Amino acid sequence: MSAFYNDMAASVLRSDYTLYLIITYLTFFRLEELGFNEYRKFIESQEPDKMTGFLSYSFDVARLANSTKWDWIKLYDLDFVEETMLGPIEQHTKAANTMRVELIAKASGLAAEKEASDGKVGLKEMPKKPPTVAVSPHLTRPAPRAVPEPIRIKQEVVVGKEPTYLERTSLEAVQKTKAARLEEERERTTKKYAESNVQEFKLHETRSNLQRVRREVEEKRAKELDFDKDKRAPPVRMPREGATVKLNTAAILREDSLYKKKQEQEARQIQAYEAELRDSTEFHAWQTEMRSKDIHRARENVERTRVLAKLSAEEARRAIERQKEDNLALASQIKEESDAMMEQRALEVQMQAMMNRRLVEDINEVRDHAPREAEAKLLEQRRARRDEVKEDIEAKILEKEAELEQEQKEREDKVRQLKALSEVPRKHVKVFDPTESIGLGLLDEMSLVEMKERLSINKVRAEEIELEKRGEISVAKHKKQTDLMKRVENIKRIRKAAGTY
Repeated sequence: MSAFYNDMAASVLRSDYTLYLIITYLTFFRLEELGFNEYRKFIESQEPDKMTGFLSYSFDVARLANSTKWDWIKLYDLDFVEETMLGPIEQHTKAANTMRVELIAKASGLAAEKEASDGKVGLKEMPKKPPTVAVSPHLTRPAPRAVPEPIRIKQEVVVGKEPTYLERTSLEAVQKTKAARLEEERERTTKKYAESNVQEFKLHETRSNLQRVRREVEEKRAKELDFDKDKRAPPVRMPREGATVKLNTAAILREDSLYKKKQEQEARQIQAYEAELRDSTEFHAWQTEMRSKDIHRARENVERTRVLAKLSAEEARRAIERQKEDNLALASQIKEESDAMMEQRALEVQMQAMMNRRLVEDINEVRDHAPREAEAKLLEQRRARRDEVKEDIEAKILEKEAELEQEQKEREDKVRQLKALSEVPRKHVKVFDPTESIGLGLLDEMSLVEMKERLSINKVRAEEIELEKRGEISVAKHKKQTDLMKRVENIKRIRKAAGTY
């Protein structure tokens, strides 16, 4: 899709990206499966202007082989690209070109106008409203906006007068003034506090024994300190024959997993060394060559896009000129057809007036003689129909009365039989049958014999399941114990080998 938009940038829209993506998938991956007739339906369902450009690009095998084929090879095999993707395209190129020509004609409107003109021959032309002519409103044109003149910025530096106070003093004089002012302030402060009437503070003379107590406590703590003491712990005495350590299941599995991870890491290191121990000069040379090819191909694509943009502009200008010529030819053709239809309309009006006059004469002739004859004939038919309906009604009434009488007799006979049955006494005896159910229609309904049989079957099945589970548990325990023993033996072997080396 990137190559398509780069090459056809002047005639496709970015908003139709999803449409072109779906049509591209059907073209390059499902064309052979769909068949060209079904594919044609998809293309004709879209706008002709969009599909003509797409067909001209997609079914250009030479262009695809030189541009997009190399991008496809990065993702698919070369045989798949040439046979599955480009094979159907090359096979249906002629049919696609024919369909593209039809779409161009459909887009220009010639085919539609021809079909409309062929379908209107001999039909009555309906009056049409004149088209609405757009009239420009008389709007007041805004006055041109005044552009303010640019402000001129002065490019100069203004320097003030040189200060004159720098010559009146010096650093040595400032230091002397500062020292004199400090000494004067010290004397004034000493004199102020020397002449005060407030009791003089004796800060160096105190009656508190806090300092003495603090000194005694510090001396006592210092005596307890022993900085020269040997702080080393006594060495641990290990047995000469070695300590016996009992490992649990978690320790065995953890140590065995650690050894397996180390073995896998060493195997990966050896494999990486074997795979990467090669000269990379050939790869760098190939990489440089492919990058230069990519840059060259990108430049060619840019140049091709520029040429196509120029050609598309020229083609658009020619299409406009052809459209104007076709419109003139179509207007002359429509005018000739309009004159022919007007002549035919006049002939049809004359024929219709002649037929109307003949029809009026026939109606006048029938109006004088036919009404009385028709009235007498209709009266006779009504009388005959009335007699037939009357006889039919009487026959149906007699038949219905006979049926009602027969039904009444049968009903009385059934009532007598029911009375006789209800008056005869009966003996009701209930007998329990263990092989029959209660007959309520429940889903789990069963007889007593069936219930006992199912209980015995379920009991035997539960015992079999219990024995089977017990066997599985014992086998799993034995298998786990054997696995742990193998892991312990492996750990001992690895420790022994590590101690030897």
